[in-house]
Amino acid sequence: MKSAYKKLNRSNEAQQGNLFELFWKMKALPSSQYFAWRVMINRVAIYDNLQNRGVKVGSKVCVMCQCCYEIVTHLFF
Repeated sequence: MKSAYKKLNRSNEAQQGNLFELFWKMKALPSSQYFAWRVMINRVAIYDNLQNRGVKVGSKVCVMCQCCYEIVTHLFF
């Protein structure tokens, strides 16, 4: 069992490494790449993340649609 887990874990890490390399090799503005990377790792300053860091913000409702909570998946996907 341990050997199967290790093999699956290594292949998963290799796939993530390949995606990471492809992502940074794309032809785009570095600032756009950086922002997209921050969205992918959920490090964008939105209500959900600010709340977790102890920053007090007013409403947790999305400022664009006023109907859902402001989270990364709602705003960008």
